[in-house]
Amino acid sequence: MSNQTAKASHCRFSVNINKIALLRNSRGHHIPDLIEAAKLVIRAGAQGITIHPRPDERHARLSDIRALKNIPEIAQGLVELNVEGYPRPELLAAVKEAAVHQFTIVPSDPGELTSTRGWQDRDGEELLRKTVQFLKTFTKTSVFIDVNMAGVELAIRVGAQAVELITQEYSLCSGKERLQQLNQIVAVANDARQKGLRVHLGHDLNAENLHRLVQAVQPDEVSIGHAIVSEAVMTGLPQIIRQYAEIIEQGQGTSGGQ
Repeated sequence: MSNQTAKASHCRFSVNINKIALLRNSRGHHIPDLIEAAKLVIRAGAQGITIHPRPDERHARLSDIRALKNIPEIAQGLVELNVEGYPRPELLAAVKEAAVHQFTIVPSDPGELTSTRGWQDRDGEELLRKTVQFLKTFTKTSVFIDVNMAGVELAIRVGAQAVELITQEYSLCSGKERLQQLNQIVAVANDARQKGLRVHLGHDLNAENLHRLVQAVQPDEVSIGHAIVSEAVMTGLPQIIRQYAEIIEQGQGTSGGQ
């Protein structure tokens, strides 16, 4: 078996905008506007928008699903709307009502800040199978899995169309350990694609670790969120500070009364 993954026809770049929703929710209004942010992301070249509505709605909300689907590029299918999450009834109902383009099934642990593992036996294979069969009546399905062959086999058994390999360990290590993680991801991606699954990658990817991974795996889709929003803040901060400082300086140079 070759250690090179067959090249995907096109790698979809999906931007997770949860962190923008988190900022919005912190003030109880619509600044920053999540829908306008999604439009900016699309105009900048993203081929997908991803959100992960959680039960506490601390960032993306169920109502955001329909609002995002109504963006013209998404409504027309030019840009895909991917919703991630644990298959709770109210979330499944919302994605069906909006007819999203893809649902990525993700496990959930009590108190977690973010997803850190793939679907495992303890999460329930029968629940996963029923969820996939329900979703396949109106959308594409992907399962968030750990980087191992067992996850691929699980996705095959339940009838999923894609797997998203969690790239957290690869992203957080370096040197020989990162190379080992990369080789493991390539091996699992090969196995998945040879068995007819699309291969997606996501979690903690950034500008420093992305190129080598995409080059080696040639994935069908990459999902990135936290790094993009974090780097956008740090890159744009100096310009915005200068703008506000100029406004204050100009204000001090004018009369405050009539």
